[in-house]
Order: sequence, then C-alpha cells, then structure tokens
Amino acid sequence: AALDRCSGRYEGGSVKRSSTPHGITSDEWNRLHPVGTMIAYEFVKGDPPFMSKTRSEAWDLGHGAPIVKIEGKSGGVLLSHLTVIP
Repeated sequence: AALDRCSGRYEGGSVKRSSTPHGITSDEWNRLHPVGTMIAYEFVKGDPPFMSKTRSEAWDLGHGAPIVKIEGKSGGVLLSHLTVIP
C-alpha cells in the first residue's frame, strides 16, 4: 500500500498512531491527561526528575513519536520520558 504524504494515510486505511514503550498513544494520553497534568520528566533514565506540568495536548512527530510540551522546557518532550504524578 502506498502512503499519501499529504494526507498521512495509507491507501485503504489511516496510519496507526505510534505509541510509547508504555503503550500509550498521543490520543490516549489526551483522553487521560488534560493540559496542566503534573508530571516528572527524566531526560536521561536515572537522572533526578524535573517536576513540571503539561502545557499542551500531546501530538505525534512526523516519524510517529508522541510528544507534549511541559512548563520549564522548550519544544516537546517524549511521553516515554514522563511519569504522571497522581
């Protein structure tokens, strides 16, 4: 099946959203975690976490990685680097 790069769809169906290693997609994240959700962000596994909160809904990069903006950092961060603080 060919990919129509303008629409992001494969002939005969839509592109499956990418998920994090934890299995959550950007759409699932947005349903479960509204903007303002408290999170702990680890840029490198094992580093002390950066405590923050989300400042956008999650979306997928062109290659499919799901990201979200958080307070105190520029650009988006990978959902796989976040832990939600209850």
